[in-house]
This record gives sequence, structure tokens and C-alpha cells, in this order.
Amino acid sequence: MKNFAIQVVGLLIVIFGAMLITFKPQAIPQIPGLTYFGNTSNNSFATEVLVVGNTPINVEIADTTAKRAQGLSGRDSLDENSGMVFVFTDPKIYQFWMKGMKIPLDFIFIRNDVVIDLYRDAPIPPPGEPDSALPIYEPRGPIDMMIEVNSGFINAHSIQIGDTVKVLSTSPTPLP
Repeated sequence: MKNFAIQVVGLLIVIFGAMLITFKPQAIPQIPGLTYFGNTSNNSFATEVLVVGNTPINVEIADTTAKRAQGLSGRDSLDENSGMVFVFTDPKIYQFWMKGMKIPLDFIFIRNDVVIDLYRDAPIPPPGEPDSALPIYEPRGPIDMMIEVNSGFINAHSIQIGDTVKVLSTSPTPLP
């Protein structure tokens, strides 16, 4: 019985090792028309300018699992006309939370380059709040992108459901 258990454990180690060797990460999703600058394989964020409705937004692109997990958490501020776009390869209902956030945010949920849902004024979590108590934010329908901007941005710029989203530039020049 002991030899059988050792053989099973050995087999599991071989199988797991083979899986690790052959594992290929999912391709990095790309927004059509965006030019990706810099090294997007680590946690440095590429930037681009998107236009939502009539409002240009200088966005950092969170296009990998690691970048989406980090998001804007830990930052003390976000420039006025800036945000972060989360890019997904498969449209579905993704969930978001404010873990590690120091600034309140608005969420702009997008599918096929059209705003499909909005969430205003997601507050920062209270100090010491356990992860299990953090609110979860999700769109009403499947999305392929979500933009985080400063709280109040949606109202200040009259962003509405049905607004289109397009690429303004193909250069990493930030907005003033």
C-alpha cells in the first residue's frame, strides 16, 4: 500500500510538471486600433487616449491578469482626465472591487465599443475592512472593457449609456 501511494504521488508530480512545461498563457487581449507602447509583459502599463462620447481620457491599459489584479490599487491620486481601461478577450459579466483603493472611482462598462452600463462613486473601503466584506461591482450585461476614472467624472462629462468609445490617438501623448 505504501509503494502504491508513493507511485501515485510520483505520477502526480510528473503530470503537474508536464502541465507547467506545456502551459502557455492566454494571449494578451488587444483593443483594435490601439498602439501598445513600452513593455506590456510586466506590470508597466501601456497608455493610449480613448474618447468616450465626446470626452477624451488618457488611459493606462490593464490587459493581463496581473495588471487587472493590480489596477489602480495603492495610488494616492489619479490625474483629472485619466483612468485605466481593463481589457478582456471574452465578453462576460466581470466583477470588480475596491481592494487597496485610496481614491473613489466611477466605472464605465463597455461592450463592442459602446457604453452599456455605468457605476458612479464607488467609495474607498474603510480602513481594516476585510476582503470578504468589500462590495462587488458588476455590469448589467457582458463587457469586453471597463474604464475606471475619478469619482464624479461620469457626471462632470455627461457620459451616458449608448455613448461610443473610440481611439483618439496612436501615440502615448498624455492629455493635459
